[in-house]
Amino acid sequence: MNRALCTRQLVVGLTLSVLVSAALGGIAPAWGSMEEPVVAVLDTGITAHPALNWRVTSSGRGVPRGTTLSGYDFVSDTWEANDGQGWDPDPSDPGDGVRDSESSGRCSSGRSSWHGTNVLGTVRKIAPGARILPIRVMGRCGGNSADVAAAVLWAVGEEVPGVPINLTPADVINLSFSGSSLQCSLVLQTAIDSAVSRGAVVVAAAGSRGVNTATQTPANCDNVIVVGSTNKDGLRTPTSGFGTQITLSALGGDMTVRAANGILTTTNKGRYRPGKAGYGYYQSSSAATALVSGAVALLAKAYPDDTPTQLRERLLGFVDPLAPGACDQGPDQCGAGNLNIDRLRASIGA
Repeated sequence: MNRALCTRQLVVGLTLSVLVSAALGGIAPAWGSMEEPVVAVLDTGITAHPALNWRVTSSGRGVPRGTTLSGYDFVSDTWEANDGQGWDPDPSDPGDGVRDSESSGRCSSGRSSWHGTNVLGTVRKIAPGARILPIRVMGRCGGNSADVAAAVLWAVGEEVPGVPINLTPADVINLSFSGSSLQCSLVLQTAIDSAVSRGAVVVAAAGSRGVNTATQTPANCDNVIVVGSTNKDGLRTPTSGFGTQITLSALGGDMTVRAANGILTTTNKGRYRPGKAGYGYYQSSSAATALVSGAVALLAKAYPDDTPTQLRERLLGFVDPLAPGACDQGPDQCGAGNLNIDRLRASIGA
């Protein structure tokens, strides 16, 4: 399958003990701001696009404006980062494509996905007033759980060694990627628990391999809202993960027959390196997760004093039951139902 259509890969099992120690300290909730909520999108980064308020200077430096925040790059492996650096202050996406001559057995070759730009576009469409915080955790061949854990902690304003503190803590954290693992790693689970204790809602994809989420991280972590994908007819997207861990499903599209059955969003036209800004389609749980993150941001704006648990319950109040047979893996394998985003918007006047 085209890598651009898949949930990003996550290498699990790596640890970073200093982050675990930092996340265990006493934390005061950072919730209830009257400002627009901050949605942190942990993904491949962001490309220059007028709809995302991001441009790249002639020297290659990313510059945000408006409701797009500066973000950070947490890809530590310099080959995977593809920008000549490890962790650095610029979350611009230089491309995660791998030419045949470059793979060296690390992963299969393929064009750049611009996956982070895809996800950011959906969040922006659903919650146009929200502040978006692009955080790069995926590069060529994917990423690792230690980098993701560091990014989760940084996103909510935790101190991460060697990195300036994020002064715009996230209210919502979007994780549209997955990796095969029988359990959530300690370092990632600890970071997620810390984020939730600070008032952030963590939204994770069910994965786009069409397998049970019990074997997919971060979907098998605790304290996350896990999102499965449905097509435009309300049926489970064949590539979407399934299982009892799924909280709810949402429209993610299904491009099996044609691209237009996917979700239209922002993208980049470059093959391996960034080119012109544009629009295109993507699908499955990555898109569905971005939709749910945008929905949570709308609720966080309407109910700024709600805790993550209360926001989760409000969200589930806008779920419609799936039709009989819509979840082909069984009635309890696709969550509580399908998110009705129109009903949610109408309820809060958005």
